[in-house]
Amino acid sequence: MTCLWSVEKTRLDAERFFSKATILRVDRSTMGDVLALVKVSGGTSYGFEPCIRGERGCIGTIYFENHLLRYLHIAPRTAFGARFGIEQSKLTNVWFMMYSINRNYDWEAFVDEGDHLWDGKSFTFKMFSGPAAGWSFGILMSPDTPNDIRKLAYNFNFACLTKIGACKTHEEMLPILNRKDLVGPHPEVLNPNG
Repeated sequence: MTCLWSVEKTRLDAERFFSKATILRVDRSTMGDVLALVKVSGGTSYGFEPCIRGERGCIGTIYFENHLLRYLHIAPRTAFGARFGIEQSKLTNVWFMMYSINRNYDWEAFVDEGDHLWDGKSFTFKMFSGPAAGWSFGILMSPDTPNDIRKLAYNFNFACLTKIGACKTHEEMLPILNRKDLVGPHPEVLNPNG
């Protein structure tokens, strides 16, 4: 029973964190807002020390990993996380992600909210690939995106954190990526390694 609670607790902690984190606003929220949320979240965090020291262009990360399923060898390393870009004590970028890392595949579904223009009618879908990146597929979104559209984009499947075997596709992790009417036949593919 304790094992089952541990598995569920990871998912619940991630969902609670995400619910509160989506209230933060790029270019409006402060470093203090981000740090206050991270401090009480229950996740594993790193990279915030330069932000606290006031260094320019820092990025802090927090993640919620289901260690028990991995330890029991019934799921690969699977986690939900967020990276916060902070410049001059202001939140400038948020990258929410769900990822699964295995010997045979590395998947990441993401929503990157930052310095992206809202054109009033669509998202920009991006796919990153390469030996270091694995396969990342997600959405670039403007801070000006209307709330109803934000809600659609931020519909992560937190059941992936508790699923035996884990989620194995981007679309399982972030269902909007399955919307071919939004994605289109050829999302922009970027190779971060050149």
